[in-house]
Amino acid sequence: MAHLIQSVLVLVVLAHATQACVRGFGGGATYDGPGFCNGLQCPNYRSVITVPGKYEQRVYEPAKWVATTVMGLSHDDAAGTGFMRLFNYIQGENVEEMEVEMTAPVAVRTIPGQGPACETNFTVYFFVPFKYQDESNPPPTPTNTDVSIVDFPELTVYVGEFDGRAHDQDWITHETELGDALTELGIAFEESMYYTAGYDSPFKLWHRHNEVWLLPKKSEDSSDTNAIES
Repeated sequence: MAHLIQSVLVLVVLAHATQACVRGFGGGATYDGPGFCNGLQCPNYRSVITVPGKYEQRVYEPAKWVATTVMGLSHDDAAGTGFMRLFNYIQGENVEEMEVEMTAPVAVRTIPGQGPACETNFTVYFFVPFKYQDESNPPPTPTNTDVSIVDFPELTVYVGEFDGRAHDQDWITHETELGDALTELGIAFEESMYYTAGYDSPFKLWHRHNEVWLLPKKSEDSSDTNAIES
């Protein structure tokens, strides 16, 4: 019952966020990102290679994100809890009491627990709008100590895309499929973590866009972590 109540609450808040974003654009203005960003600001990337039905390799520009970490057993529950913390931040739960524009995607870094009953580390991220990416105009400072602004370095990811309404097992299934595809092609990747990325309002019924990201495996002598710590 608690899970159902939380799910309904997140749906209501997401609907409010979507409406607020549309009103904020005014005159139907949109951003020049990929179509699956639905007119919201998304992090910039360049596509390096696409193997149809297998994966896309992207390189994301360095960027600021706002993040919160939740320990738990369920991706859906953790994402819901993390989303609410970050939504409160962009609604004014920050030192400046400023509202911050909603962006896409809602990304979740997943570091699985080391056993069937062990909690997983989920870190939920919102991309920080472009106007706050410049050091001369930093994003508002969170007042919730569980929320922080983090800097992503340039980030290379292997991306697997799928549609539909994604839940716990869907993310795991598609992460496994992406890993199998990379292994089949002889591409080494980090197996200790993966990212999920959702782009759509819960009320969008068709042509939904979901992604799983895997990171290239680090070489032992490399100082570049290519991983995000919050």
